[in-house]
Amino acid sequence: HGKGKIVNGVLITTKPMDINMPHEAAYAEAAYDWIRDARFELKLTPERAEGVIGGYADIENMYHSRNRSWGTHHEAYGQQAQASVYRELVKWADAYPDKNGQNTAISAAYSTKAVMIRVLHPDKQVTERASPAVAQFADSAAK
Repeated sequence: HGKGKIVNGVLITTKPMDINMPHEAAYAEAAYDWIRDARFELKLTPERAEGVIGGYADIENMYHSRNRSWGTHHEAYGQQAQASVYRELVKWADAYPDKNGQNTAISAAYSTKAVMIRVLHPDKQVTERASPAVAQFADSAAK
């Protein structure tokens, strides 16, 4: 949960928050990136949201998440050696210094798209198109 405001159909978060950003993982457990101080800027309609999530990706989490979820051959398609990727992440890290002054997170931006879905249960009568909170949120975004 986070605080934000909608201006002209665009959600803008006003207070940064820490989030876990799931990403596609081939042949493995679900993977995620831990994003610190995340902020959202999403254009909203009653049916979808599209925009950017920005913040600072935790380097250790990002590195280990990719290595757990992607095999070496997946990384090799881009001719990337994971040790080299890690060194560059550390080199360019720009936030959250540890006790030795080494930054542990790197600026990151994620392009994102979302659509509203409706789960229909055949044994239950659907009386609303969405929960009152979701309907109010979507209606205010459309204005």
